[in-house]
Amino acid sequence: MDLLIDVRVARRDSTVALDRTVRIRTDPAGSVTELITAFLGSLDPADRPQQTTWAWLERTGRRLDPAKPVGEQGLRCGDVLLLGPPEQPPVPPPGGEHRFELLVVAGPDAGTWLPLPPGEFVIGTDPGGDLVLNDPAAGRRHLHLGIGSHEVAATDLRSPAGTRIDGEPLTGTVTLTGGQLLRLGGTLIAVEEVPAEPSVPGGPPPAVWLPAVPQPVRKRRFRRSPADPAADFAAAMDRAEVDAAVKHRSVVRTRRAELPSLAHVVRAAERHEPPRRRPDDLDFVTLRVGTADRPSRLRFEQAATSGDFDPAHTDRITALRERYATDPDVPVEADLRALGALGATGPGRDAVLRSWVVQLAALVRPNDLALVVLCEPERAGPWAWTGWLPHTRTLTAAIAPGARTVAAEPDDRARVLALVEALLRQRRRGRHAIAEAFTPHVVVVLPDPRPVPREALARLVEEGPRGGISLLVGAATAAELPAGVPAREGDGLSLTVADRVARALAATRDAGGGAAPRVAPLAEVLGLAEVTPSTIVKRWVPSTRDRGLAAPIGLGGAGPVTVDLRRDGPHGLVAGVAGSGRSWLLRSYLVALAATYPANRLTFVLVDEPGADTFAECATLPHTVGVFADTDQHRARRVLISLNAEVRRREGVLRRHGVKDIGEMERRHPAAAPANLLIVVAEIAAAPEEFVPGLRELARRGRATGVHLLLATAGPHGVVDDDLRAEAALRIALRVEEEADSLEVLERPDAAHLSPLLPGRAFVRLGGGEPEPVQVAYGGFRSPAGRRTQPTAITEVRFESGLDADAGAPVAADGDRTDLQRLAEAIAAAHREARVPDQPRPWQPPLAATYTLDALEAAPGVFTAPIGMVDLPNSQVRQVWQLDLEELGHLLVFGPAGAGKTTLLDTIAASFQRCYDAQAVRVYRVSGEEALELLGTIESLVRERAALDEHHGARVLVLVDGHDPLLNDALTRVAAEGKAAGVHLVLATEQRSAVPTSLSRLMPGRIALRAAGRGLVEGTIELQVATAGAAVTTPAQRPRQLRLEV
Repeated sequence: MDLLIDVRVARRDSTVALDRTVRIRTDPAGSVTELITAFLGSLDPADRPQQTTWAWLERTGRRLDPAKPVGEQGLRCGDVLLLGPPEQPPVPPPGGEHRFELLVVAGPDAGTWLPLPPGEFVIGTDPGGDLVLNDPAAGRRHLHLGIGSHEVAATDLRSPAGTRIDGEPLTGTVTLTGGQLLRLGGTLIAVEEVPAEPSVPGGPPPAVWLPAVPQPVRKRRFRRSPADPAADFAAAMDRAEVDAAVKHRSVVRTRRAELPSLAHVVRAAERHEPPRRRPDDLDFVTLRVGTADRPSRLRFEQAATSGDFDPAHTDRITALRERYATDPDVPVEADLRALGALGATGPGRDAVLRSWVVQLAALVRPNDLALVVLCEPERAGPWAWTGWLPHTRTLTAAIAPGARTVAAEPDDRARVLALVEALLRQRRRGRHAIAEAFTPHVVVVLPDPRPVPREALARLVEEGPRGGISLLVGAATAAELPAGVPAREGDGLSLTVADRVARALAATRDAGGGAAPRVAPLAEVLGLAEVTPSTIVKRWVPSTRDRGLAAPIGLGGAGPVTVDLRRDGPHGLVAGVAGSGRSWLLRSYLVALAATYPANRLTFVLVDEPGADTFAECATLPHTVGVFADTDQHRARRVLISLNAEVRRREGVLRRHGVKDIGEMERRHPAAAPANLLIVVAEIAAAPEEFVPGLRELARRGRATGVHLLLATAGPHGVVDDDLRAEAALRIALRVEEEADSLEVLERPDAAHLSPLLPGRAFVRLGGGEPEPVQVAYGGFRSPAGRRTQPTAITEVRFESGLDADAGAPVAADGDRTDLQRLAEAIAAAHREARVPDQPRPWQPPLAATYTLDALEAAPGVFTAPIGMVDLPNSQVRQVWQLDLEELGHLLVFGPAGAGKTTLLDTIAASFQRCYDAQAVRVYRVSGEEALELLGTIESLVRERAALDEHHGARVLVLVDGHDPLLNDALTRVAAEGKAAGVHLVLATEQRSAVPTSLSRLMPGRIALRAAGRGLVEGTIELQVATAGAAVTTPAQRPRQLRLEV
């Protein structure tokens, strides 16, 4: 529970001993007594009351029950908590049933509203009256209202200036009707029935049809017609006058309702009515700056006539037009988007500025409007009330939650101003954008222009309107206003009422009225009150019956926004520049999926940039079966081969069970269904060259087999091809640099105009629908969601300290671990607790740099021995490679110096000697000066065994280390006839081209070494040669190099 409230400590004589604005973070299950104790403990001993302390809520006048939980006491942001002795309760607010309310809509007391219970009510400047006006033009006892159960009667009390009702003098007693205004000197009041729903009719203004003026009657030659044009005209005019009166009242009421008065604004805020204005509205940031009699919108239309007219008839028409030529006491407006800036001058300028700020704050949501207040230190007190407004947290909600754009000290002002200027520079980069495209609209309030450097102020006045930034400036005279800032008069608002409204608006949630909030803590998005293994397991249980793959991605105006990979995918595209929140989106969505589905339902493959840690916390999830972060083409090819092998494996599972796709498999054979696989690429542009074409094939074949792709990039334009984009029905665009990037993803430019001060704000388009604004989940908070109890923390808040104000971030829990880290740990523990089986990995780890023969198991064969380990990504395995000389006959090894050819020969010798005794195999090393003589001896053996038509005795393995052209003929003869005679050649050479074709074609086995015993078998299979290890540690154990006796 996180509250921003005022706490006032009262003495026994009812005076206030201490008044402090504090942020309270406490467990809602804790008692009020614990809260009071914590607050008193935060005070200096001299400030602590000595008497027994009770707590009252000023808004209701009710005492808080000390034994009940704080969360059940109705506390909300902006409240005043009174602490004092039992005998000093606050005065309860006025209440009781009432049908009518009085609102002061213009004048010195504008903004005042109060209930009218049945009875007598006197208005005037007399301090003893029921409503005391501060208007010198009003009489002491000016107006009497008689409030009945169903109507209100108004009587002027013979005031010197009189009372006018809708511009007409009030005589006698008049029963008031809705929408009428009464003028008492310089004050306008309205009496309305409760509830009064504002209604602004649409369509064009009404028109009054006037009759054609009849021509004078002429002497006729024929019998007189019974028609009387003059009488007809008079009757038509009677009807037109009635129609005009009715329609004029409608026009006036409509104009008055278009821009609510200050009293209506104040009442709406204190009733906690949701703001009604949206950025697309024409009156989005339009201010009511006063009232005046203005030319009427009522239209008169008349049929065309010709000829002579009776002046009496035309005079009557003219009189009717003039009677309704003016709409009395209708609003005067000032559109901040059109004007860019507005100035208030004179001694009452602060009151006028307050009224403008309150109008904006009460009528526009915090998501759509940001307020910035910069003043001098000596004026910080009168403007501290703006710190209660949630609109002063709009620009800082994502970068410093709780900090406010209200600053008085020079350093604080400079930091806030720099924030605004940075926003303006970013917005101005979109040269073709219009002010209406920027959200939030920023209004900078300067009670005095002097605290802002002249150059910065001129820049804001000149460039701000095109970047969605407006100014409200106060000055003693119009000459002191900055150039380009027009002065306007307006009704003032008292500091008391402004503070009351700001406190009422303090509880306004960012998400109110259907807009996405400005922050979306991951724990809140998931709806987790606790983060424990047991809560994760409980979430998993329903997912065993759910055949979708849905998890919340963030918060929209109506709550969590869920993305279902099956329904909204199967593949997705995410765009967002660095700092837009792209990495947090990927991490949070992965954790949300893992918290919703166990690993036997869904697994992840994560592809990151080299050196990046986008998926640091996600790599340890039990769902993660592969992480790849490399630009090496060979390794990338290996991963793609393995992933395609995984798709083939899944296709085989589906075929064997006779189903068409993974969804049917889960319904009919859930136990045998493979887990769905989500492949997430953090940056497509950084992937190896062959990766994107390989992903395209996976996207095409993965739909039926449960393989999904989520591809992210800073700028998709020119990076994502048409085929991949066509497969990605799910589109998410955070802030991007260029409109072309936004168009690639959303088919509209909106994402290019997102504010850099709002990381995590995105547009999500599902299944080709309209993009929806979403604040993506952020897992970097350190919230108390994982603890059953939360210690109460009390922090004093100074609103005017700008960005250095208490940030209000959630209290750290469980050390310094973030919500994402705690969730990842809880998911891993839940995986173990629920005994979810580990899932197969789509690719094996790369081959190790070294293996020893001791670790390799020999396979049965006529003349076979293990030589090393091979990687078979196409089969998703690593296995021992057996050199089968019975099948191959001979082996050609080539590779540069230092590639390990000699080591390979040692390994072959040692392995065959380990597998076969000396009676079964003899190994000879051929090199040096005696090589030709030794080969001659071997040739003799081959001829002798060939003559016998079968070979007797041991197999002979001849290892030739280095190629000498002088040996070509001998080697060719041995290779041609040796296999049948049980003689096998292994020739190692640096260059394959040095071996003549006549010899190489007789040696079908090939190993191409590259470095350190790593090479390729059969041209594509990667081999790591094992070392002989202890098998060849002594000279006696090495391959024999001696003359062969026949």
